[in-house]
Amino acid sequence: MFFTQILRFSILIIGLVSSALAVVVPRAVEACPENKFQDGANRKCIPYVVGKSLAGIKFSLYTWTESETSTTPAADPKYLQPLAETAATALPVYVGYMKTKVSEVRVYLSGESGILRGETDFRERDPTVCGVQIVGAGSGPSSDIESVQQAFAHELYHCVQRTFELTWPQDSNAWWFEGSADYFGNVFYPATKPDHMETYCGRSPLFVQAPSNGYAGSLYFQYLSDTLTSDGAINDWVSSRLKGSSSYTLRGEQSIISSEPLITKAFPSFATHFLGGAILYNNGEEVANTPTKGCEQLITTMYEVPMKPGTYKHATYALPWQIYQKLEVTFQANRLNSFTYDAPSGSHTVLQYRKDDEKEWTTAQKGKTVSIDKSCEKQKYVFLATSTGDGAPSTEIPVTIHFTVKKPPTNRKMKRNVRRSKFFRTEPAKGNSSMTLVDENLEEDLHNQGGISKRQDGDPASCPTSKCPYGSWKFTAAVESDGIKESTPDGVTVSNIDTKGSGTFTLDQDTKEVTLQFDGFSASFDDTAVGSDDKDFTIHYDLAIDGGGTATAVFAADGQSFKLTKPTYTGTFASQTTYPDAEPLGPTGDFDVGFGPDVAVEFACDNVATDGDDNMSLNGLFDGTFVYDIYYEPDDDTTA
Repeated sequence: MFFTQILRFSILIIGLVSSALAVVVPRAVEACPENKFQDGANRKCIPYVVGKSLAGIKFSLYTWTESETSTTPAADPKYLQPLAETAATALPVYVGYMKTKVSEVRVYLSGESGILRGETDFRERDPTVCGVQIVGAGSGPSSDIESVQQAFAHELYHCVQRTFELTWPQDSNAWWFEGSADYFGNVFYPATKPDHMETYCGRSPLFVQAPSNGYAGSLYFQYLSDTLTSDGAINDWVSSRLKGSSSYTLRGEQSIISSEPLITKAFPSFATHFLGGAILYNNGEEVANTPTKGCEQLITTMYEVPMKPGTYKHATYALPWQIYQKLEVTFQANRLNSFTYDAPSGSHTVLQYRKDDEKEWTTAQKGKTVSIDKSCEKQKYVFLATSTGDGAPSTEIPVTIHFTVKKPPTNRKMKRNVRRSKFFRTEPAKGNSSMTLVDENLEEDLHNQGGISKRQDGDPASCPTSKCPYGSWKFTAAVESDGIKESTPDGVTVSNIDTKGSGTFTLDQDTKEVTLQFDGFSASFDDTAVGSDDKDFTIHYDLAIDGGGTATAVFAADGQSFKLTKPTYTGTFASQTTYPDAEPLGPTGDFDVGFGPDVAVEFACDNVATDGDDNMSLNGLFDGTFVYDIYYEPDDDTTA
């Protein structure tokens, strides 16, 4: 990046001046130059460097005596040589940023308390002279010398700002006035401790940063640098503010930055990088986040998108120029999830999202649908809305997310075995059940029309962890009607569909206990096909079931069917098939005629409904002969 070139150039500068500044030695005590920093008019100064030319600027370095009569320096001399090196590094860079070159920089090393790290004299009457005081003290894991050097580089950038004739920064300007100076201090001495960048408060607007008196605004400039904004471009923007677009109120500052492309474009991604701890110093070290006392915590809200297909609304909120609220959203497994969002016009709101276990954020486009990757497990996503508008700082901006849930389609399709079934003559199984052999030619005609069709296994869209046929299922007249239509073979026309009633089916995965319930269920319809004589013929089907009970499922070796053993039922069952010019055929009797141990129940979790939902079909077979087709959907969406 640009700063790397600066540092390489600066290292060369250090090499050129090192012979002159390698040893900083005290000179005779003398009267101090006029300055605003000295405590006590009669105290003397000890000059260490006087009038040394650095990039055409005279550089002087002083301490003052402990008292009026003392010749002992008030500050620790160990800081003198490092400060001289900092001047040799920073001034050749800063001189290119100045509006007009200052003629002299006077630096006073102080051991006194009262200011945090350093101060620049903005009230100096001579505009060609810049006075700086640096406190010779430091703390934290970094060398205290480096911390003092960073503070000095910060103050020297104030000398740059001073050339634009800004007399004194307003509170409304502090975030960029102090923030840019602290950023440039970090260009030369990154990650020194304590560091203002670490104190950035996300819940405080960028243009306020009140807990740190604006210094934490340096983090924003660091992010701009991380995203390949050159130091020259950063200085140019600061200079543009110094030249006359400064504000005197916080609302005025908000209005200005809301129309500044360099600031508005970067803020949304700055916010997400801030949340992820992904803002880096120029040395590649991550900037920690330890906001000062008084900084409110980020609000975190959670929302779980329902499993049931439909559209759901949930709002998250933004405040202008704040990192205000994070929304954690859980999407259900084995669902097609998508979302769109909308926000008030003119709010300049951006919505970003990412998977919970990923670092990269994606920006959603307002009004455009975003599809979430389908997964066989629940997925958590994180959403963050930001606003760079000029709205009231304390008025929440609602960002409404519209979540759409669909069941995945499947390439598998199960056609009704009824078209290829034969009724064989057999003794009644129970009650008044009866079965009779029918005309095989009619069955063969239906076979040729595509009536015989086993499950077609393409690439299943459903997750392999599907619980079907386990869980709770339900059917309604509408679901049964859709299933009949969808499972009609090619070449066969279905008509006169009439379905009534409802019911449930539950299969416990652990105990294999089945619970069946039918409440006035009936279904009738006609299938019409072309026979071998090229004439249409029609077969009519009737199914009526009422009652229920419990049984235990015993699965076949292929896992595609089960039989119901140990039944405890009440109710009735009737399945009738009527061929042309023939009497109705099929089993009728007690409930277990259709659900007893002699009936194999094939199941398929297929796209058998016209709405594309992943429903389940149960096909009852007695010695391979059709008994019934019943179509279910998940009950309260508790079934995967």
